[in-house]
Amino acid sequence: MVNASSVEDNEFIKRLQDNDINLVEYSEVKDAKLVKIRGYGIVYKGSWRESSIIMKHLPNELTNQDNNNDTLQQLIHKLSKINKINHRNVLKLLGASIGNYHILLFIQDKPQIDNL
Repeated sequence: MVNASSVEDNEFIKRLQDNDINLVEYSEVKDAKLVKIRGYGIVYKGSWRESSIIMKHLPNELTNQDNNNDTLQQLIHKLSKINKINHRNVLKLLGASIGNYHILLFIQDKPQIDNL
């Protein structure tokens, strides 16, 4: 999915890289399974580089080329801020994958805690 096919995708990738957001090759994801579908996106679980991950598929309205450029700039700004958070109670943003007007956010899955 990282392989951009349009000028808009290339510009979006450049903006992500300028904000230190990792680009993830979707082909590296293993065992992706649908978790839930909600009004604000689709959530998958899988593994990437031997880590358990959550993948959040953002709705197409955010990535539609007819959409206002401000929406994508706001998204990148928010991702940049989230990417800088390093706290044990906050899941880590690992990166993003884009392609054909789709964006997948890769988020660290919460560690499994044994019942006490």
